[in-house]
Amino acid sequence: MATWCVVGIWANLYLVRQRNSSIKGRFLPQPILATDESVDSNVSLTEANNATLYRRHTNQQIKTLGQQFMAKPFGSDDAWHICSNCEVYVPSRCWHCSGSCNTCILRRDHHCIFAMACIGEENHSNFLGLLLYLTIGTMYATIVLMIYSSNNFDTSYSWYFLKAFIPAIFLFWDFSIHNFLSSLCLIGSITSGTIFLIYFMGACKGETSADKRHKINRSIKGSSKYSYQNLKIFLGLNPLRRIIWPFHQVYKTDYTTSVRQNNY
Repeated sequence: MATWCVVGIWANLYLVRQRNSSIKGRFLPQPILATDESVDSNVSLTEANNATLYRRHTNQQIKTLGQQFMAKPFGSDDAWHICSNCEVYVPSRCWHCSGSCNTCILRRDHHCIFAMACIGEENHSNFLGLLLYLTIGTMYATIVLMIYSSNNFDTSYSWYFLKAFIPAIFLFWDFSIHNFLSSLCLIGSITSGTIFLIYFMGACKGETSADKRHKINRSIKGSSKYSYQNLKIFLGLNPLRRIIWPFHQVYKTDYTTSVRQNNY
């Protein structure tokens, strides 16, 4: 049990960093700039040599591109937008990480400080697995320490949980390595378990943290708010097995068929 928890934590932590969900190496179809009818798209070599005409033609293209830019691309799954940092056309729910990643992340949820990587399309299952094994591992350690404390120090379960849950008791009155580890494991299990439930319920709704902030409903029409179908679309086939087994096959969306060709 303990060995598998350690393997699950380290494997998921490693894979969260390796499967970074960035747009690097991914094929994203780019639109052809639509020019205004008043501007001749067939610029001859003679006209191109003229700096004034060439500059006017380029400025008109930039103006037309600005009209196609969507300032608020939230609200629809097919609303692609332009990242001003990467200067590339990216799908919906793809956002730029201005931190250490410094790139756009597909279906970006947030930047995990603990893993030092962005959570996105390719590593969301590993992130949930990391939280799950952290919760199980710290709960297992809490139970083992509780039994050890009860058998060797004649401590009641209620007094054990009180000392473990309130660190000030052992810091200023009854400090020991055992009490410190007990408090660390108990508080760690509650914290990681709460975070896991928050993100797992969000996955059951098919939404990221950004969707939640902007109050966008990603649930399938006709299904319940929290459903296995939403979870399967969000994480891929066999979503529960993907969370439990760290070395699952990466689920990647084919964005070549999701771009709205009729608008460009």
